Amino acid sequence: MARLSEAYDERVEERARARRRRDEERMARLLNSKLRTIGVDVDFLEQQVEQKRRETFLEKEAKAEEAAYQARLIRHLEETEAAELEAKAKETGDVKATLLKQMAVPKNDSTKMIDQVDFESCGPASAQAFAGDEFDGADKRRTKMQQEQMKQWCAQQLYERKQREIDELEEQRAYAECVLAQDEVRGHIARQEAEDTTSMNKAVQQCNKQRAEELKLQAMIQLQDERREAESIIAQAQKSSFLSEDTSMARSALSPYRFRPDHFKGFDNAVVESIYQGNDSVLSERRSRQMEEQEYENAWANHQADVIAKMEDAELERQAQVTENEREQAAYLQKQRIELKMKQHRMNEEKFGSIGENSFFSKFGTSLR
Repeated sequence: MARLSEAYDERVEERARARRRRDEERMARLLNSKLRTIGVDVDFLEQQVEQKRRETFLEKEAKAEEAAYQARLIRHLEETEAAELEAKAKETGDVKATLLKQMAVPKNDSTKMIDQVDFESCGPASAQAFAGDEFDGADKRRTKMQQEQMKQWCAQQLYERKQREIDELEEQRAYAECVLAQDEVRGHIARQEAEDTTSMNKAVQQCNKQRAEELKLQAMIQLQDERREAESIIAQAQKSSFLSEDTSMARSALSPYRFRPDHFKGFDNAVVESIYQGNDSVLSERRSRQMEEQEYENAWANHQADVIAKMEDAELERQAQVTENEREQAAYLQKQRIELKMKQHRMNEEKFGSIGENSFFSKFGTSLR
């Protein structure tokens, strides 16, 4: 009997040590955030990863469309600038052609003075000299010098204006190239971060799955060991001569419902069976309550997933609306830019006024009464 008690105590102590060891391992896993798997919804995490991937793809498409729009805008500005330069060059060429045509027309180059005056063909006034007259072609040289100086001034002003326009065009092109390069670098960094995040999430997901399978296998093995151990204890208790003595000897001779305390050897099989049945009913009730709690938790998790999905859809709609507003604003700014250029062109044309029905000079020589 003493050996049986010692063996039973050893088994109880061994079970306690195993339980303490399992508790310590469980505490270590809970404190390690990388290995924690309690409450992790793998399907929901995969949905989140897929949603982030779709958002990244949409953001890339939006950036690509913005870059294409910027390129089209720059190309349109360049074409507009080239058309303006061509129009200015054509206007300058027309002015030059007009000047050359006027220069080719013969002028009044009659002889101002001759060596011998023919008094028969000239009158007495031909022999007079006036103060300020220029002789020996000095007036022609002076006029020619003035014309050359005016040509140099015009050519210098045209060259400076053209150089300023070229510098402005180069600055705009350099700025556009810088913006495109910055967008490309940002896109590359975003793609790299997305790839790193995806690979890390996949690694963590694989580790969590593997750990969950290991825990499930360990739980099954532990449950089987505990079940076999309980069955062996029950069988040993039922077969033991010490524990299965006749309990009828404890009944009192005075009444069948009274027992002698000094002869009490335990309950009979019917009472033990009723106790076991009561314990089984308590366990079944606990399991059913746990299943109901688990179903409630699953329903709540599904509700949270639906709410998060709706919030993400609303955020995507808001971002799309913001993108559309920015695009409309850019179109409106482009329209204002074109109107400003047309207004400047009209102001340059009307800088010195025009002669027409409703112009400033049409009011001269008229009465307001």
